[in-house]
Amino acid sequence: MTTAHLPPAQRRAIARQGAYAQHAKYDPRVISAKARQVFRESFANAIREAHPELDEAEVQRRGEAARRAWYVGISRKSAKERAKRARRKAAMNRPAAPEPLPRVGAAQAVGSGSEQPEADE
Repeated sequence: MTTAHLPPAQRRAIARQGAYAQHAKYDPRVISAKARQVFRESFANAIREAHPELDEAEVQRRGEAARRAWYVGISRKSAKERAKRARRKAAMNRPAAPEPLPRVGAAQAVGSGSEQPEADE
């Protein structure tokens, strides 16, 4: 069944239904095991390509360090985006600044003789 002609919301609903049906039949850890293994190995492969002289134990150690560094990097990016989103939300919810008060000049200061003179009776 092709879903290309359907609106995005309906395609998402169909995909979500299919995912739930698949997870009801199979353990998701088993389904994604190969992908997770390939992902983990990609870090060691990158180290192996950059440093072919290293022994396998060192390649694995550095690969694990590279994987952890990658996760810390995406964690930092996520935190930065969350903070940016929070600042935008706070700015949208902040009440408007009150109108500034008029500046009081020397001629308008209290007791400076700017009061109305009393009328003579």
